[in-house]
Parts: sequence; structure tokens; C-alpha cells
Amino acid sequence: NVLPVIATYVRNASDSTDLKAILNEKVPKEQERVKNFRKQHGNTKVGEVTVDM
Repeated sequence: NVLPVIATYVRNASDSTDLKAILNEKVPKEQERVKNFRKQHGNTKVGEVTVDM
């Protein structure tokens, strides 16, 4: 019963990805998306917050 667990662990360890490379690919795209959103909706009032109830 232990062998399948070890096989799964070895397979997952060998399939590991480079997190830094993935983030280097995704972060600039997300930054551009946020920049465009802020440009389009930056002055939009979403609601009011009352602190003193």
C-alpha cells in the first residue's frame, strides 16, 4: 500500500514548476489589467462608508 503513495510523491516532485518563471509571466499581465481598470474606473464612486454609527 505504501508504494503507490511513494510513486505519487516522486511523480509530483518531478513535475514541479518554477514558481518564479510563472509569476514573471503572470504579474506583468495582471499589472496591466489593474492599470487599465484604474484608468477606466478610477473616479467611480462605489458606495459610502459611515464610521460613526
